[in-house]
Amino acid sequence: MNDLTPRGGRAQAKAATRARIVAAARSLFTLIPYEQATLRHICQEAGVTMGAVTNHFVDKAEIWRAAMQCEPPVDSALTRAAGSMLAALKSLVALKNDPAALAAPNERVDLAWAAAEKAIAQAEGGMAVRSPAPGEGHETPEGSSGGRHPS
Repeated sequence: MNDLTPRGGRAQAKAATRARIVAAARSLFTLIPYEQATLRHICQEAGVTMGAVTNHFVDKAEIWRAAMQCEPPVDSALTRAAGSMLAALKSLVALKNDPAALAAPNERVDLAWAAAEKAIAQAEGGMAVRSPAPGEGHETPEGSSGGRHPS
């Protein structure tokens, strides 16, 4: 069949709709982070119905791949926790290099360990990290007991 047949016209219209969706998604993804952009946003930006979007794409990730030519950002508990985990680790490293902070129990050390435990729990999807019972000794990074959390 040639492009003058109804079938050819429908194929062109379908390709044009897909191109509008991809262009709208590309524009939207440059303004809104992937995890915040919704299929509804893409529909509004493209001026199409949800049915048109789902006719061309299985999910938002497939739209991202078509629009951005790469895999979508990974959204997981681990990636959401990455920033707080890095900050907690930096605090612990700073304490390791501060003999005075490690010499005796203090609030700064406890806060650093609490932040690390919270970040780990967040990364594990909310699974609790067991905090020690009061008076339960913990190993310092150097291996000596001193009321500190384990490394």
